[in-house]
Amino acid sequence: ARVARELPTLVMPREWVVSRLAVGHYRTLRTSQTHQAGAMSDGQGDTGTFSAIRVENPLMEWMLSLGWKDGGERLCCWLTQYGVGTSTSANNQGWTIWWCIDAEKRVRQGKLMKYRVDGHRDKDAAYNFDTIGAITRRQGLWSDKKWEVRTCLFGLHLLDVWPDAEVCIVESEKTAVLAQCFVDPKEKLFMATGSKGNLTKGKLKEVMDAHRWIILYPD
Repeated sequence: ARVARELPTLVMPREWVVSRLAVGHYRTLRTSQTHQAGAMSDGQGDTGTFSAIRVENPLMEWMLSLGWKDGGERLCCWLTQYGVGTSTSANNQGWTIWWCIDAEKRVRQGKLMKYRVDGHRDKDAAYNFDTIGAITRRQGLWSDKKWEVRTCLFGLHLLDVWPDAEVCIVESEKTAVLAQCFVDPKEKLFMATGSKGNLTKGKLKEVMDAHRWIILYPD
């Protein structure tokens, strides 16, 4: 019998990330003009800095309006740590990008979601969701006959930053970021599956291999 050959995992090059990232919503940070993007490596050690581009992001504006005692600085720090982006493309400008970055700091996928000003998904719009993988494939930048997109837990790249933290897993990336603002990362580190169908042994493998205590939070 002929055995199907497993396709290599698609690792998104840095330029795909840079061209779609805006950092204007990190406006409360003292160093808001540029920030180090260590998590956005191309796997070859190239981290660099990204220039600030002012793009309105309804979700970020809503998050920053929640009455933070520190003016939202802790929230902005975690948005940076998780590598949350804002699309600058004309087709989905201002949409939030949830980057899936693996333990080796390689970008596996980017989920684009359109949000309303109240922080909820804009599911009434005909076009409200896309992925960087799908967009770049439609643009002919890669072929699904040669590569395969394999996503990972949102926040997985932070696993080795806090080696003793319990890993708390939720479904929504938004929930993970907000929840992390209220706990000590030395004790609890939030990650997200992105959907209930992504709660699999394969997605949890790197966390389990690190012998971490895992807590699941159903919504």
